[in-house]
Amino acid sequence: MKDYFIDLGTMEGNYMIRSCLNDLINHSRKKEIMLFPGTLLEKREGYSTVTMPIICEGEIIGRRRKLTSLPYIDDWNETLKIYSNEDLSVNGSIILFEEPFKSIYDKIRNIQKFEALESIKNFEKDSHRILPIICNEIELIPKYYSKAPVDVIVHSSYNHFLNEKKRIIVIKKLLKNLKLLV
Repeated sequence: MKDYFIDLGTMEGNYMIRSCLNDLINHSRKKEIMLFPGTLLEKREGYSTVTMPIICEGEIIGRRRKLTSLPYIDDWNETLKIYSNEDLSVNGSIILFEEPFKSIYDKIRNIQKFEALESIKNFEKDSHRILPIICNEIELIPKYYSKAPVDVIVHSSYNHFLNEKKRIIVIKKLLKNLKLLV
């Protein structure tokens, strides 16, 4: 797993992801546009999480973290050093339902969920409020988003809906719940 993440603060991590992000950042600087390039694994303190970077005018101006994803822990020894006061080390596979691993995992999941909830917000560009939505969260967002009305919804998804009819039903429900459709 370690080879597939990137730290969005330092831009350290997977070369291909870093290269692609740098190209998008440079492109947005030249065109003065806002980009929502989909999701990647962002390296956090002791774990990685599914994140959509928000890129505008040459900078990463925000992160939309996926609410429904679980934290990825690729190095339990590193994670244990960060989140445990005990002197623990792991040599091989572990069972997450045994203490202290379960409580540490639960703590990380709570941190991740809090950060994901905090990241549900709109981003402004040229006086338009844009709300990014990641994949299967399209039906959950109305429950968690209660800020200003939005002008644009960006849904990052690959083949999420089985058919066009289901897509239209879900989007109409989303718009109604966000009070964008009368």
